[in-house]
Amino acid sequence: MQGAFPPSKTYTSWGLRLLLLTGAAIIFALLGPFGTYEALTLAGRFVYWFILLAAADVCIRLTHRIVERYGVVSGRAGHLAQCAICFTILFSPSAWALSSLFDGGLWDLSGFVIFAGNIGGLAATMGVLTFFFWGAKEDEVRSRARLYDRLPLPTKASIMRLTVDDHYVDVYLDDGTQHRVLMRLTDAIREMDGAPGFCTHRSHWVSTEHITSAVKEKNREFVVLADGTQVPVSKTYREDVLAAGFL
Repeated sequence: MQGAFPPSKTYTSWGLRLLLLTGAAIIFALLGPFGTYEALTLAGRFVYWFILLAAADVCIRLTHRIVERYGVVSGRAGHLAQCAICFTILFSPSAWALSSLFDGGLWDLSGFVIFAGNIGGLAATMGVLTFFFWGAKEDEVRSRARLYDRLPLPTKASIMRLTVDDHYVDVYLDDGTQHRVLMRLTDAIREMDGAPGFCTHRSHWVSTEHITSAVKEKNREFVVLADGTQVPVSKTYREDVLAAGFL
């Protein structure tokens, strides 16, 4: 499950995701685990595992969106526990229905409870393993700015920019991932612990390490980041950008 529960917004191309799902479905179809080898043909096993893995992928992404927006327990352990519960609720009905369809008929309620319990146990086990993995990386995490502690998983990527959206701050990293954190932009900047950077706009903070150039388009100025993103520069913060040598 990509480290049990991956970040909710990982900008992976649909082509690559489809390729990974297809490859995984082929492997499972050839191996035929959990009784599917005897119950289904090779083509049937491929269709079954492809749909099941695609459903799991969608549920994992939905899980993070829900927990990041509506989660009520803070901290890594709380995040993992909520993800495990949410994933079980989302994935169990679709996985049960698919298994029932390929098995020749709907199971009874007790069968569903056992099925959901197995999925919940697997999700909880992956969460525990991930929690201990985090523990092994604690020294590395603590050496970085406090804002990294608010991200769902430890990462070696670097924060490129922060953007406020209503009551949330969107955190963009240089590995292409994005996370949403419930906090004010001023507090998020404070938790960057003095990392080199500045506001270009009341809604944007950028890391100077990731600025490559500046452009002007139709009387509007932007700083350009390493990933090609153009972040607007407002009149209020133009002097800060100019003093840093980017205009």
